[in-house]
Amino acid sequence: MDRRVQLVVMLVVVLGGLVVAESYAGQSSDGAVLEEVTVVESVLDGDTVVVESGERVRLLGLDATETGEPYAEEAMERLAELVEEQTVTLVAIGDARDRYDRLLRYIYVDGVNVNRLLVEEGLATVYYPAGPDQYMEAFQAAEGEARERGMYLWERSPAADCITITAFHWDAPGDDRFNMNGENVTFRNRCDTVNMEGWTVSDAGTKRYTFPETVLVENRSVTLYSGDGIDTENKRFWDASRPVWNNDGDRLFLRDGEGTLVAHVAYGHYHE
Repeated sequence: MDRRVQLVVMLVVVLGGLVVAESYAGQSSDGAVLEEVTVVESVLDGDTVVVESGERVRLLGLDATETGEPYAEEAMERLAELVEEQTVTLVAIGDARDRYDRLLRYIYVDGVNVNRLLVEEGLATVYYPAGPDQYMEAFQAAEGEARERGMYLWERSPAADCITITAFHWDAPGDDRFNMNGENVTFRNRCDTVNMEGWTVSDAGTKRYTFPETVLVENRSVTLYSGDGIDTENKRFWDASRPVWNNDGDRLFLRDGEGTLVAHVAYGHYHE
């Protein structure tokens, strides 16, 4: 074969390899492991599916609300629409399983990152309990779009203009485990009387506190402590079994009884 022809052939092969690599760039990059293609047999909720091997897969980078909570059904239905009985590609980064022995994966269908799409559509929020990976920045950008549009989990409560967070101590002095009430957050009402009964406070993951009857007249505050104690007019106690707020990064969501968003704070690696 003529040397010039050989060079052309080699160039075509190299370029072809680059094209193939680029086609997978959205699915696997910098430490990601491209898994074997599989089929999703069923959807359990807004962030968990079962694949043909019988393995449960927990979607990485997000958290959808639990069954029975606001928008949980919508998230589950959307995830089913996207992946159920579809051939998908799974991408693993870091730990392969969670404490419930579920596979931790990003799911792709036809090159589309389904995890990111759910966040972009406001059906899930960004959640990285093991810390950031190379996808987190894109997920935060997607979440920002959903927040601007007020989609689903970002639908704004009528009380959003009234309730403000005036203090938030997520890192208690000393060892958080032995100073649970050193973690606390204060909410202040600057409008007419508001009853916070049925409102929830949650972190980036699955921790939830539901307010009992809590009436705030104009310019009154209530402080929620992570530990135990006796509720008073302006104090509420979560009585959590362990510290609520992660010191290196977490977020706080305050939602009204309808599940719409009253207030949101992000810090550490969840910063907005």
